[in-house]
Amino acid sequence: MDLKTFPLDELMLDRRNPRLPDLDMPTQESALETLAQHADLSELVDSISNAGWINFEPLIVVVEDGENVVIEGNRRLAALKIIADPRFKNSQESFLQHRFTRRRIPRP
Repeated sequence: MDLKTFPLDELMLDRRNPRLPDLDMPTQESALETLAQHADLSELVDSISNAGWINFEPLIVVVEDGENVVIEGNRRLAALKIIADPRFKNSQESFLQHRFTRRRIPRP
């Protein structure tokens, strides 16, 4: 298996995530919000923030319509995107709070 490294901004969340089949995620932003709300990312964000990225289980990426879509590892990718968001450099928890107070995604 060939391993390839991608810049974080070139990796896309899987908007057709089979673990969240009934939720509509038309954009990357909505996919990130949905994962933050339904996949309990706070512990993962804390872990990666404190211990750093440990590449023991690589993300699985496929090319779909010219985009690098992560089909395995969406929670980890979402956590990395939250950590990297410059608006929330001082507190990833602020990111999660901002997402929930700005717009709630209804449960099915």
